[in-house]
Amino acid sequence: MNEKCFEIAHRMKIVHNTFAWSGNRSMEKYGLTVAQFEIMLYLLKNPDEIIYQKELERSFRLSNPTVTGILSRLEEKGMITRQVDRKDHRFRVVMLSPKGRQILNDMEGRLHETEEKVFGCLKEEEMDQLLALLDKVTANLSWRQGGHSVCGCTEVDV
Repeated sequence: MNEKCFEIAHRMKIVHNTFAWSGNRSMEKYGLTVAQFEIMLYLLKNPDEIIYQKELERSFRLSNPTVTGILSRLEEKGMITRQVDRKDHRFRVVMLSPKGRQILNDMEGRLHETEEKVFGCLKEEEMDQLLALLDKVTANLSWRQGGHSVCGCTEVDV
């Protein structure tokens, strides 16, 4: 493995683990997992869009059964609702429930603390640069193409 690729992947894992550890501590009192929380946050950040399960699968690069399970558990907990689309009855629109919205509001302070801990050392332009680089790497992933993805460093399972 290319040494730089290993170092980049290692550092990305450290950042991910920091968010996951902090998130799990914040979410355990609500009985949520990181994956469930991320779906809820996505719904909160996209209030003007009609969100279907397929959009969540694409955005998070998760399989249909995985997203179905996450959504079912969120619905059981009263965090989301799924309603049949008025225009196309084959699809169900996923929406954050009032209870889900309240829990995210309750967690906002803790989220801000974690963001500051991880990204507080970066200036706005550095955050833009980091985001652009991560977008470039993400775009280079050929998701689900033959079950593998080539990132330019090594072939990895997706």
